[in-house]
Amino acid sequence: MNYSAMIQYRRSVHAFREKEVPSEAIGQLRSYYEKTCPRLVPEIATELIVLDKDAQPALESSAGYNQFLIGAPHYLLLMSAPHSYAAINAGYMMEDLVLKLTELDIDTCWMTFTDSDKIKKALSLATPLEVAAIVAFGYGEKTAKKLRLNILSMSQIDVRAEQQYYAPKKGVHDLVHMGSWSNKSGLDEMMDFYDDMLWQSFYAASLSPSYLNRQPYG
Repeated sequence: MNYSAMIQYRRSVHAFREKEVPSEAIGQLRSYYEKTCPRLVPEIATELIVLDKDAQPALESSAGYNQFLIGAPHYLLLMSAPHSYAAINAGYMMEDLVLKLTELDIDTCWMTFTDSDKIKKALSLATPLEVAAIVAFGYGEKTAKKLRLNILSMSQIDVRAEQQYYAPKKGVHDLVHMGSWSNKSGLDEMMDFYDDMLWQSFYAASLSPSYLNRQPYG
């Protein structure tokens, strides 16, 4: 997998079509998880569960941004044994699986949750493993105008129409300031754009995943 290309191509999609992902693609994802997906702590036991849209009602009562769950044809659950590094390991693994889905031309969106036991009960999962990460996946809506969630906080969600179907990333010039907030004077002189190592470092930061797509490192 070309990680650099997939990281740049990846989008966090907030509206999915009803079209299901082919079983062949899901099979490739399962095979990748079992044979290739890297682990930060290999000794932590994990399990990958693929759910279809029938699981949405159960997830709506136990996951989502402030109880708002993005509807999707499929959901990916990564289960993990309890461990002091379980969250870090699961986050690393799931983000790698997201990039694999991106390589398969499948769109994704991370789901927020706070109570593993509540999700397990809602989905009738009988396992000692805990829910460590959830991602919705499928094919993103590509209509000319679509509602977009602008999540300001867990209790403040702004919904408005946008000419795109994914959460946009901030550019380097939106993230970086010179000396004081909002000051852009001298920024172009400081960085020689694409070939400059400083620009490339900030660009890499702009592509990294962030909680609620808020990019706090801005």
